[in-house]
This record gives sequence, C-alpha cells and structure tokens, in this order.
Amino acid sequence: MKGTVYALCDITHVSLYPWRNDGYKCVAIDIYPHIGGDGVTHICQDIRTIPEDRLFDMHGEPSFIIAFPPCTHFCNSGAGWWKEKGQSSVDEGMSIVESCVRIIGQAP
Repeated sequence: MKGTVYALCDITHVSLYPWRNDGYKCVAIDIYPHIGGDGVTHICQDIRTIPEDRLFDMHGEPSFIIAFPPCTHFCNSGAGWWKEKGQSSVDEGMSIVESCVRIIGQAP
C-alpha cells in the first residue's frame, strides 16, 4: 500500500479510482451510503462529526485529500430557490466547507 487518499463529501468514489488503481488505500466519506464493492472504504457519516485524529488513526495518515463540499447552496443556478432556502442553507453549506478545511488542515 502506497498510502491513504481521502475523498470528503464523495458518494460516487469516482475521483478515487485512479488512486485505488495505483495502489493507494482509498477512503470516502459522505452522509449518504454507497452501494457497491469497488475497493473503496466508505464511511457513511456527516463530515462535520468526524474527528480527524481518530479518522487518520483508523485509516492511515493522508497522502492526499480531495473534498467536494456540496455546492447546491452556493451556486448561481440555485438562486431561484433563495426565498425557500434562505440564509440557513448557506450557513449549513459553509459549516460543511469549514469541516473539510479542518480535516484537510491536518494533512502532512
């Protein structure tokens, strides 16, 4: 095993396939479950509740971390739903971004 690559907020695992195929242990974290035995360890948990020290202890120090925080609360295409979604959706999205930054900040 060359090391561990993490993908945060990644239900599909597609971004990890090149790393997996190159001999890295791959770990994806997403709030939604992933179906399929693709050789990627999937942690079905809210990224905001992950303690990075335990995560790395269990799955290995990160060689690389990829993050895909949901953009649906930030993108211009969602502006038509602003009245329904409101500021709380932006706050929720930012809390996910901040959690990704917190975990990425622990990478060597």
